[in-house]
Amino acid sequence: MKKSLILIVLLLIFGEITRINAQTVSIPLNEIHYTASERISYNLTKSDEIYDEYDLFGAFVVSHTFFNGKGKIVFEKPITRIGLRAFEDVTSLLSITIPNSVLEIERWAFFCCKNLSRVTIGNSVFSIKANAFYGCTSLKSITIPHSVTLIESEAFYGCENLASVTIGDGVVSIGTAAFENCSSLMSVTIGKCVTTISYAAFAGCSKLIDIYCKSPMPPKVYYDDRYLYKEFADFNGSFPLNSMMNIYVPHTSLDLYRRPSAVKNEKCDVDNWTVYKRYVKPYEY
Repeated sequence: MKKSLILIVLLLIFGEITRINAQTVSIPLNEIHYTASERISYNLTKSDEIYDEYDLFGAFVVSHTFFNGKGKIVFEKPITRIGLRAFEDVTSLLSITIPNSVLEIERWAFFCCKNLSRVTIGNSVFSIKANAFYGCTSLKSITIPHSVTLIESEAFYGCENLASVTIGDGVVSIGTAAFENCSSLMSVTIGKCVTTISYAAFAGCSKLIDIYCKSPMPPKVYYDDRYLYKEFADFNGSFPLNSMMNIYVPHTSLDLYRRPSAVKNEKCDVDNWTVYKRYVKPYEY
């Protein structure tokens, strides 16, 4: 009986260890893993200029295998970037895992990958460049890791099926029109270090209801001067004006968000929060 109990305990412990390890496993730093409807190709020609693999990834390809919808690109050493237009218009791409060695996702890297539904971004990326995921209309959700400090303009423009976005605590600036026309977007979590949410960052997100803004200091936001004239419906401020919208801010900072002129910070003009203050609600983070 005792032996049976010991065996059961050992199996449970082993199972728990296996489960934890499975959750923490990451792909090798010199590999890209993906799923696709066919073997994908990366783009080596940009405006009549010929690039090589090193230009795109910071390393040369050793092998590229594809079987049963799963692909693996192996490099000679850890890769440091997903380069300019690397996978532009690769419509067969369904999902991709970017290793932890990558520092930048460059402009148009996944431009109009219309069937790309899942992206896992490594925890060393510090910059997502302009138009990087522009027009990825099958993306349902995205998590920006804490390592990222900058999301550039139109990075996720027109991802019309994107429903939820989680932006890590490292992000300082969300660029112009970064998530504009993500028409299915309903929930956004914005990390605690953000200082700027640029013009039209979430414009056209007509279903956006829940915005969780964790910053203890109100970030700089923008609004369209035409807000003063009610006949203009195409409002292009940092956030849309949706009567159902809630902006959840740290409960200890509620007064700062509702009375932005009380914030003394020469580097951060927060007076434009006046437009949004009626949407602000306290939240305990």
